[in-house]
Parts: sequence; structure tokens; C-alpha cells
Amino acid sequence: AVTDIAGKIALSRTDIAFELNCNSKTVFSTPGDGIIKNTCACIMGRGTVSGMMEIQFSDSPLYVKGLISSPAFLKEKSSRQITILNGRYVECEQISKAVETVYNELYGRRGADFILFVTLPFEMTDVNIHPAKTSIRLLNESLITMLIKQGLRNSLREQFVIKQPALPEKPIRETPDSNYQPLVFEAAKEYLPD
Repeated sequence: AVTDIAGKIALSRTDIAFELNCNSKTVFSTPGDGIIKNTCACIMGRGTVSGMMEIQFSDSPLYVKGLISSPAFLKEKSSRQITILNGRYVECEQISKAVETVYNELYGRRGADFILFVTLPFEMTDVNIHPAKTSIRLLNESLITMLIKQGLRNSLREQFVIKQPALPEKPIRETPDSNYQPLVFEAAKEYLPD
């Protein structure tokens, strides 16, 4: 439990170097260089981070940056979903659901791991739903989750092209008149069976 909490605190402040020791052994040590990927590698392991991609998007009043699972590295069930809201680790079910919804829409799978740094005006969150203030609720849920989904979709589409199956080209039949050219109307193009 101590390792888990210390890791989340270290992730929330990538600009500060943290070191956790237990029984004279170093559990983790972060560089404090402000680079999210480097801190995540120290806490979550290089293998986990190598299967994640960097994202960053903003749409007033929301700003999001962080790491999220690449589509090729999705698992059956996510093991790490970490939200840092306004510089503090919190649990937010609404953000987790928004991420899962986008991955299910685009790839037909859930199970995305992420560490997201979310910046929002304080008045758009309710921190009084848990005694330790570790869980929060978004007050303008529909707007914020819509902006998160939209930004995430755009980020994933920019980095991973979703290919649509191409229609086979229909050969042009030869006609006795070599000058004959069939008329093709782009708006009403039909693919007739041979």
C-alpha cells in the first residue's frame, strides 16, 4: 500500500525526484526531470511504458496530457488507470469510463491503461465525495467527458490511421468503338457485378 501511494505521489510530481527504500533496497527512484515517460518507467516499468503513447490536447476549459495504451497493446482488463487532476492523484470513474468508451468505439476493445494529467477549473469538480478527498466527481459531467472523448479520438486518429477496406476496381470493358468512354458521375457511382 505504501509503494502504491508513494508511486502515485511521484507520478503526480514528475518535476521532483523521489526515492523509496524498503529493507535497504531501492523500490523505485525517479529522475525528477519533469518528463512523464521517464517517471512512469521508474514506477510502472519500462515494459508497460513501451506499450503506451503520449497524448496532449486541450479544449477550454480542459487540458489533458499523459500516456495511454497504444491500440496494439490493449489487454483484456486495464491494470493501471491513474488520473492526476490539477496536480493531485484522484480517482474519477467518469474519466475512466470516457476512455473505455472511446477505445471500445474505435477498436472494439477496452482495457486501456493510462496516466492522464487533467487540468480543470476547481469549481467544475466536487472533491467532497470521499473523506480522504481521493475520489472526485465532475460537476459538468456531460461537457467534460464529451471534450475528453473528442480529444482522445482525435489523438488516436492522428497517430493510428484506421484503414477502411478498399473497394475492388472494376475493369473497363472493351467496346468495338475505341473512342467510347463511359460517363462516370462521382455522386452516383455504382459498382455493378460482373
